[in-house]
Amino acid sequence: MKFLIKEEIISIDSVKSSATESTQVIPLWVKNNADWWAQGEIDDNSFVKGIEFLVKVGVIQVN
Repeated sequence: MKFLIKEEIISIDSVKSSATESTQVIPLWVKNNADWWAQGEIDDNSFVKGIEFLVKVGVIQVN
């Protein structure tokens, strides 16, 4: 992910926040999937589904 962002292949909207509450743009389940994938606990297809979700809802924009 870091490489894709650094190379401007994908862009991620910044995290929205207010004075009283911070809103996560990336759902916790996607973060968990990324961690599990990095540790080899889930397959590539499961990880990609989380990335596809982020693209679908507009959190990640493919350039």
